[in-house]
Amino acid sequence: VSTQSTWATRKRMSAVIKTPQGQLMLMCKGADSVIYERLTRDCPERESTREHLRDFANEGLRTLCLAQREMGLKEYQDWNQRYLEAFTSTVNREEKLEVIAEEVEKEFTLLGATAIEDKLQVGVPDTIAKLSSANIQIWVLTGDKVETAINIAMACNLLDISMTIEKVSLPDPPYIATDDARYELLLRKSDEERNEMVKKQLVDSYETNKNGHNLALVIDGYSLEYALHQERDAGTSFGPLMTFTEKCKAVVCCRVSPKQKADVVKQVRVKKNVTTLAIGDGANDVSMIKEAHIGVGISGKEGVQAVAASDYAVAQFRYLQQLVIIHGRWDFQRVSLVILYFFYKNIVFAMVSFLYGIHSGFSGVNFWDDYYQSVWNVVFTSVPILVVSLCDKDVVFQSTLHHFPSLYMDVQCGRDFTGRRFFYWMIDAIWCSLMVYWIPVLIFDSKTLDQDSKDIGKWELSFTVFACCHTICNLRLALITKTWTLPTAVLTALSILSYWVFSAIFCNLPLSFVKEMYEMFQKTFTLGIFWHTLFLTTIICLIPPTVQFVLARLLVPTKSQRIAKFEASVIRGIEMERKPSKAQIVPEGKNKMGLITEEEFSSYLDEFTGPSKMPSTNSVKIFVNSPPKPLTASSVPDSTSKLTINEETKSVSTQVSSIAPRRRTLIWGNATEGHSEFLGYSFSQEPGASPEVQMCSAGTTHDLTRKRSTKTFIKTHDDFLAVEHT
Repeated sequence: VSTQSTWATRKRMSAVIKTPQGQLMLMCKGADSVIYERLTRDCPERESTREHLRDFANEGLRTLCLAQREMGLKEYQDWNQRYLEAFTSTVNREEKLEVIAEEVEKEFTLLGATAIEDKLQVGVPDTIAKLSSANIQIWVLTGDKVETAINIAMACNLLDISMTIEKVSLPDPPYIATDDARYELLLRKSDEERNEMVKKQLVDSYETNKNGHNLALVIDGYSLEYALHQERDAGTSFGPLMTFTEKCKAVVCCRVSPKQKADVVKQVRVKKNVTTLAIGDGANDVSMIKEAHIGVGISGKEGVQAVAASDYAVAQFRYLQQLVIIHGRWDFQRVSLVILYFFYKNIVFAMVSFLYGIHSGFSGVNFWDDYYQSVWNVVFTSVPILVVSLCDKDVVFQSTLHHFPSLYMDVQCGRDFTGRRFFYWMIDAIWCSLMVYWIPVLIFDSKTLDQDSKDIGKWELSFTVFACCHTICNLRLALITKTWTLPTAVLTALSILSYWVFSAIFCNLPLSFVKEMYEMFQKTFTLGIFWHTLFLTTIICLIPPTVQFVLARLLVPTKSQRIAKFEASVIRGIEMERKPSKAQIVPEGKNKMGLITEEEFSSYLDEFTGPSKMPSTNSVKIFVNSPPKPLTASSVPDSTSKLTINEETKSVSTQVSSIAPRRRTLIWGNATEGHSEFLGYSFSQEPGASPEVQMCSAGTTHDLTRKRSTKTFIKTHDDFLAVEHT
């Protein structure tokens, strides 16, 4: 007969049903917190159903309560008239419908409760763990009961037994349907007391765990409402909720409405000044998705409302790891590079015109030919940066970022686009513009053309300076390109050649069209002074960034550069292991082009690295088992290996017998700043053969790390491999 749907604040849905006997029944389903508020005081099944709900929640099931009440025909007709007026209202429609619904959604008789299992999708626990390792704080905003939410959070690795879990909760508020002013006063007083209770719980939790770590907060919907009210009262300062969650690794908000979800995202976004991402799969997540900086919708059985309101759509939750940690990181690096490079090349180009204006006494004469100036951004410097912005990446395989999600912290701190980095690029651009203009001016001064003995004019100088600008800007981009593919190399070469091809064609067009540039290509191309100027200017301009680039990688490499080096060593290991002999044929199913696939690299990486992170201790570890297992002085090595650690000399050695069909040993050495680094050397032994150390020769000593204040040596002998660490 009539329905009352759910929206941002209701947490319930009602329908008026006409039975075959002609009775009108108001039936309601919703969360237990809202249904129990609206039950009759003498409802017989109240406590027994509450126990059932608690048992269901402890098992991780999602629950709903069902209730009903009988309506008289006259009551329904009067109520339906007011309902239709509110439904057709164009002003404050939801508020009016809420008031109309409250008139009849009361004095229910409890029918029972339902419980269903909402299974986790494949890969959810691993995705949550990787996002946490990437220093991303995760908030779960759910309508489930506290017990259900905790069980689900445990199942998906958001919470674990090692965490200190603080719970903030309040008893369900009483529901009093009366117009008596005394009750309204009591309710206001009750609100003030509850507000203080929530504030006290949050403050006490913060004081208790002030110096703690690995914290988690679990807060229910009623407590959250008061906590959000305190945050709004605090203005731009942190309230108790935001103060405590600053120390939390995870936050779980239970029994929250869609409106509360949006309010939480808004408070975190405004107060903490961080980038927020909201992901959901249902209509109740739409407000949260719209409020966040980035909205992600999961297309599934919950409908398409979340997908329609989102910025990105994924089929399953596990794809969030690839969206954020991999493509999000690469895209940030690429966008940062594009912005810096566009500023660089246009400042170099514009500054030359400015310098010519100073040199010519601001005569107003244009230094560049109009056609050359028009195609500077369109043809000469556009294609390589376009390819780099689509393909450049600091590591080759996605599996590397899956194993080292902490690399995402480079994005969080904005390492690729800081004020210091921008300032360095601008200084480099000014330096290049000065060299590009003044070196040709000083070299061409008082020089003459060989064939006609004419003085070199402004257009010969302009042609030469433009060639220097074009070559330097393209090579500057090539210097910072991390991934060299065939398209990148080909298009970079074509971009450099584009100037010469364009000039050869343009300068031979009719004189009336090209004017001063007529036959300029032939005049300057045959001059030795032109080529000397081009090479000298290019070298002088590129020396500072090249020296800075090399020294930074050698002396203070970033974590991503160290892991890229580790990735390269693993790739070399794969290539050396599967390299066939002359008489050997590549097995069927292998990549006959010799390219390493993502799956092959991932499985090899899993075998070698074991845990998805680099060792963080200062000791040298030698992995001899498969899957790798760290061996220390206190551990018991297996029957086929012998480990010796000398505490005085800080040397480590292991002896591997020929019983095992094949053993690999990876050596990790301590690097600067307390980080451990993979050195890229593996030890292998075939049955009956002598041990082999790849990239090392027997009986020699090699300095592997070449780090400041840290040296690691590897010594190979006839039957064992020793690592000495000083």
